[in-house]
Amino acid sequence: MDWIIGFFVVDFLLAVLIGIFIAKRIKEWSTARQQEINKLLNAATPLNKTFNRADADKLPPPVRRFMLKAVKEGAACISTARLKQNGRMRFNDRWIKLDARQYYSVQPAGFIWDAKMKLGPAWITARDRYQNHKGNMLIKILSALPLFDVKSREMDHASILRHLSELPWLPTALLADNIHWDNIDDRSAKATITDGDLSASGTFYFNEQDEITGFAAPERFRSDSGKMEPWSGNFSNYQEFGGYRIPTAARAVWNAPDGDFEYIQLAISEAAFNLPPGD
Repeated sequence: MDWIIGFFVVDFLLAVLIGIFIAKRIKEWSTARQQEINKLLNAATPLNKTFNRADADKLPPPVRRFMLKAVKEGAACISTARLKQNGRMRFNDRWIKLDARQYYSVQPAGFIWDAKMKLGPAWITARDRYQNHKGNMLIKILSALPLFDVKSREMDHASILRHLSELPWLPTALLADNIHWDNIDDRSAKATITDGDLSASGTFYFNEQDEITGFAAPERFRSDSGKMEPWSGNFSNYQEFGGYRIPTAARAVWNAPDGDFEYIQLAISEAAFNLPPGD
């Protein structure tokens, strides 16, 4: 009988130690993410100017019409932003729910995406980042056990391409000096973003309501396969936040040769712009 009691005591102590370990890792994860966010916001250049309709004259026709509909005359040009997101992400053939915060800097270009995904009784934390010309995808189980930590030149390109594709959420950023536009036709335009010695290009698509409804790039690094593949995304359900009309629904798809793989669906519930610098 004594050995049974001893077994339960050891089991209890082990559970306590595991709990302490996980609690410590959760705190470390939260602290590290907040430090990254503060660094991003502190480094952002305040633009200190407002949008004038004439600013859009240099843009291709579909982009100009989008800007005039998305941004009110006299609205402050966006230098930073925070989005609150919910949705789901697919791992293999299983969709799991997620909640996320995303922070942006327009100049210099950068973002932090901090997400938590429920996986049965456990969870996964993910942080995607583009900062100081570098991209990094970090994923941990229970905020403690590393699953992915992807850093490479290909990841740098993938990350700045993601930043470019998400500029419909920061509409005045489409006017940034580091973005070059090529008109394609009345419903599409090609954008190229440059950051240091990095550059990435993709095509934005527009509907008859002058909304950006899609983005596509011929190739983007896919971290789970280690290959370059065609990639695209869609935007919908435009709503106004703080004087800017932005899409509140988005999804992204790998357009692989063996078929499309939709891997994330997001909904925006809150959006704030021109945030004060972090502490």
